[in-house]
Amino acid sequence: MQGPGATSADGVGQSPYAGSGGQPPHAGGAAAQSPYAGSPTSSPYAGSPTTPSYLSGTSGSPGGPGGSWATGGLGGPLPGGGGQGPTSDSAARKRTALIALVVGLVLVVAGGTWAVVSLTGDDAGDKKNSATKSSPSASASRGSQSPTGPVYPYGDAVGLTEPLETGDCVQAVWAGTPFKSMPNLGVVDCDDDWPDGQVVAVDTATDFADARAQGARRCEKQSGAIAAALPDAAEYAVVPTQEGFAAANSGTACLVLGRHAAIGGEVGRFRDDGENLWVGQMSVGDCWIYEEEDDGYNAPLIGCAEPHTDQVIGTVQAPGEMSHKKGSDNATKLCRNKFESIWAPGAERAVYGWIADDEDWELGFDKVVCTVGRVDNAKTTGKIPAPGAV
Repeated sequence: MQGPGATSADGVGQSPYAGSGGQPPHAGGAAAQSPYAGSPTSSPYAGSPTTPSYLSGTSGSPGGPGGSWATGGLGGPLPGGGGQGPTSDSAARKRTALIALVVGLVLVVAGGTWAVVSLTGDDAGDKKNSATKSSPSASASRGSQSPTGPVYPYGDAVGLTEPLETGDCVQAVWAGTPFKSMPNLGVVDCDDDWPDGQVVAVDTATDFADARAQGARRCEKQSGAIAAALPDAAEYAVVPTQEGFAAANSGTACLVLGRHAAIGGEVGRFRDDGENLWVGQMSVGDCWIYEEEDDGYNAPLIGCAEPHTDQVIGTVQAPGEMSHKKGSDNATKLCRNKFESIWAPGAERAVYGWIADDEDWELGFDKVVCTVGRVDNAKTTGKIPAPGAV
């Protein structure tokens, strides 16, 4: 079950659907909750907020840069309201990931030498990017191989002893600034371990020089569009070291990772119909079905040709130092300011906004995901073409 959202002091959800008393048109009674907003009002924000460009990086060459979600209410909260609270399942999933990272990322003595324990599916890391302030050492990009020790395909700082494969989900702990330093990576379960991102392709090079010179550029062509369609993601290329080139099967791993917070699951074509989406997984063009729950909502992915309630149309950056509470209250307003005149100019459609939880918001994931659907939340079939598309 989806745990979409911000949590208020009293834990009561709020609804962005228009209608009498703030109730969604499909609500069965006064106690029902919905993450949609109330009746339209004028917005205090003018213009269309801009979206910062995505970052990219590579690893493996010297000097190379390498949720749980809430909806935004339109109008004031319902009595006792605040952001829609996450379900107990999603909260437990995050807590488990956090505890695992603290336990997994430790120094151990093995064979008389110090080694960093890389993250694995069994001792997976936090759903957050936990960057340190130190820079990677000068030898961070060099492969590490002893006569009896393992071969690290991407260098001992990355920490993997097996090559990454297309579809692998990973957690990342950055040595310094995310996307500009070396990440320690661990392969984790895509469903259970709250991954930071996923390997979306592996680029095979003719030799190490080709991988080092062109691997990251070719990766960008394969992963850039996927990252750009997500609300808080960037591409990252993990280039093999010269010593680890053969162990990496000659491949540069093309990753899509959360920029500020973990994506939380699979991305792009790796997702199956019916997969319950977190806001960080929602891509422009996705269609999904809003399913209300007592303590949140589900958002199962569905092909746009099938009946659905919402279609993702873009994102909007929250202004300035807006708090999570204000973001939750104004997400739908922000989306309507930017998109409603072109995506929902008539009386049948409306635009809605959805945001990450307060933890991810504080980490910097303060964009709003915007969807379009019917004002009565009824299902519709077919993808709404982008305005101006032929």
